[in-house]
Amino acid sequence: MHVPHRAEASGLVGFEARSWFGLQAPAGTPPAVVSRSQQAVAKALNVPAIKRRLTAQGAMTASNASQAFTGLMAADTAQ
Repeated sequence: MHVPHRAEASGLVGFEARSWFGLQAPAGTPPAVVSRSQQAVAKALNVPAIKRRLTAQGAMTASNASQAFTGLMAADTAQ
């Protein structure tokens, strides 16, 4: 019995399924507030117990700069 893989079943050749989570702030949020929030998240993601728990759930942690995250969202939206 042949079970079709995703591309065969859906016709979506080259399709990549992934998800990500991130924090966003309203446009015009002062850069100091964005930076402070980013630093707090990065610090939390580096707590060994938190990192282990997220990794055990299959997550890969990253604390991207706001510009990098904006670029990721734009690229995924375009794709």
